[in-house]
Amino acid sequence: LAGDAIKVAVRLSRAAHRLGVPLLCTAHVLAEQHNFACRALGEFQLHGNLSDRYTLLEILDGPKHPHLATRHLLASAIADYRAYRISSALNTLAKVIQLSPLDSTAHALQRAYSSALGCFHESRAMHKKQGNVLTLCEDGNLISEQCERDDVARTFGIGGVCDAAAALSSGALESEALERAEVIRGSALRDARKAWVFSVLDLEREDLVPFGMQLLHEAGCIDALGLDRSAVLHFVAALADSYRDLPFHNVYHAIDAMHTLYVLLVPMGLRKYLADTDLFALLIAALGHDVLHPGRTNQFLVCTGHPLALRYNDMSVLENFHAASLFDIANSMDVDPFGSLSVQQRTRIRKVIVRSILSTDLDNHQAHTRQLLRHLSDDNRSCAKPFNVDALNDCLLLSTLLMKFATISSVAKRADIARVWGSLVAEEYFAQGDVERRLGIHTSARMDRTATSSERIALDFTELVRPFIFDCLLPLLDGDHRSLLKRYCGENEERLGMPPSAF
Repeated sequence: LAGDAIKVAVRLSRAAHRLGVPLLCTAHVLAEQHNFACRALGEFQLHGNLSDRYTLLEILDGPKHPHLATRHLLASAIADYRAYRISSALNTLAKVIQLSPLDSTAHALQRAYSSALGCFHESRAMHKKQGNVLTLCEDGNLISEQCERDDVARTFGIGGVCDAAAALSSGALESEALERAEVIRGSALRDARKAWVFSVLDLEREDLVPFGMQLLHEAGCIDALGLDRSAVLHFVAALADSYRDLPFHNVYHAIDAMHTLYVLLVPMGLRKYLADTDLFALLIAALGHDVLHPGRTNQFLVCTGHPLALRYNDMSVLENFHAASLFDIANSMDVDPFGSLSVQQRTRIRKVIVRSILSTDLDNHQAHTRQLLRHLSDDNRSCAKPFNVDALNDCLLLSTLLMKFATISSVAKRADIARVWGSLVAEEYFAQGDVERRLGIHTSARMDRTATSSERIALDFTELVRPFIFDCLLPLLDGDHRSLLKRYCGENEERLGMPPSAF
């Protein structure tokens, strides 16, 4: 009976994935019986298929892959709370708990937000006595008039739930977010040499969203397109909040890609090849290019029959998932971040975002490189503008080039920065290798911590991408910027014991 029960739980879990609904409570209840589930896993090692075994491991490890709809609801509740709409946040959390009764995050937020609402009611009379006008709508949401911002923040900050950093995500405090980002970097964003050696790993987590907004602000695309700044800010925050806490594929990697693109486009001058819509699309694509990443490779998802591999027919599984998730998150926002754009602009932005994200699949790296080299022939390269800003195909090709480089750019950064990113990649790879051993499947060489090292992984990766960097990207840059990147590439090659580049 025990074996049959866990098999039913696994089947229910898989069916829930396929139907697009949250994991059924039954699977989570059974997961609490850890020893029982471990015995069942032993049976699956002998008789179960890979998909069942991987799903069972997910159950044993806890719900690390919350369903997208649940994540959207949680993000909506947090956004409501940060905007001081506490009752709306509590209503949303109730929906989350109804969908996923054992979601510990939702329960914790519900307790904290209920406490904050109770504290507000208790302090309401005190504020009235002080001459402030604080009222609650019938639905319990806050209306604040003639009241100091710090008083409101103090009221809602009881218990440490909503601090100044969290408040930066509300539209009302948007100017403070930009001011905070300006303090973070100052004029360095406008200096290519200073910006290129800057590491986003030096930022605190609460600074990442303001920093991303500052990049969009400095690029000028928000004002040029007439976008709702508050809507864009909330969208940026929602994308950032959708990253899991992984060693490499986390929000720091996303902001790093966004920052690298910004430096290439604005201080280094490649912005001249793109229209405002393309510039905005490319920066947003960089921020969302790994959103909701599960910490496993495409090959792993295909080999284990993961639901995502089934959904996307084993082709660029994660890249398709990231692109679709970015637009799912955009559609879930209360205010459309693309709302002020025309149909033609929205269509073009979507094409640039999707194509850019799909280009990050390294399985297609060689094909993309050959396509770019054909375009950047000697004749084209001698032209003043190898890419036509008005031609969609040129825009998509350049977006592919820049996005690919932004996601692999550590090989052209300072050696100490490249070393840290390399170790984070290796840590995530080795974690997958450990899971592969637990599943009893073949462990690829670069995932096996007993057979390779972070330095070996970095060396193989550098050998793969350096022809692309030297042949496709560097010819677009002017002499000083080209020399800067070549110098850092050379330092990393020397660090890894590689022979000097012949490019």
